[in-house]
Amino acid sequence: MQLLPLRHHLHRFQMLVRTLRYWTAYKYPKNRLGFHGKVTGHPVIMVDGNLYLETMPSHLQQLHYLRTNRLPMDSGELVTDELYTQYFAERSRYRLTPHGRPDDEGYARFTMPEHIDRLDHRDPATGLPCKAPKVTAKRITVAPEPHIIRHLQKAEYMSDEWKQLTGQRNHVENSNRSIKRSNGVDLHNSSKRLGRGRTFQTLAVAFAIAAENTRRIITGIEKVCTASIPKPAPKTRAKRRGQFGVTCTSGIRQAQAPPKR
Repeated sequence: MQLLPLRHHLHRFQMLVRTLRYWTAYKYPKNRLGFHGKVTGHPVIMVDGNLYLETMPSHLQQLHYLRTNRLPMDSGELVTDELYTQYFAERSRYRLTPHGRPDDEGYARFTMPEHIDRLDHRDPATGLPCKAPKVTAKRITVAPEPHIIRHLQKAEYMSDEWKQLTGQRNHVENSNRSIKRSNGVDLHNSSKRLGRGRTFQTLAVAFAIAAENTRRIITGIEKVCTASIPKPAPKTRAKRRGQFGVTCTSGIRQAQAPPKR
């Protein structure tokens, strides 16, 4: 049996996701931020999983890479919170927005940015000012190239929409993780599902999910009922009175001088 490289399996997975007309949401490690590749046949590049004009300045392309790794820009200045907010808004003006969903073959339509002539364009090779790229159509079709669909996602990286989508993904991953816990249904333990065949395994997973959902419903009901019960006031320690009364100040007697004769 011939083993295929991991890159081939990733391409198959991403291609399947595209042909099913789904979008993805990714979070990249520190060394994977920034430039991801160029779209063939268009003046468009991929940065942080999104499509931008290739004439976007370099400090905007490396915005998240420099900020996450705490590296200075070409000017020697670090990306502060104020600069990040400003540059993030500027970078969004170069971004191509998705138009609809991918088709059955994985092709997707994107809308070009507005007012391209008003943007600051830089030559990709030299970094010097240049003219805006020639755009003949308002929308372009992006083919499912392996280096593109591997990182391509719908929402702009680190935007509010992206945070909402990744939050939903984290919730799903947490649910899948809870099914595999040993103190729960323990689906990860193969000794608890010894039956063979796809039908048995499918039924075992379905029953495990049903049991986990039932447990979560019971836990939610218990929390709601417990929260509605008024809690007793916390006990406070009473102040302790003096042992010899209020007028007693000290048990130590001071030495007195002898009486004068």
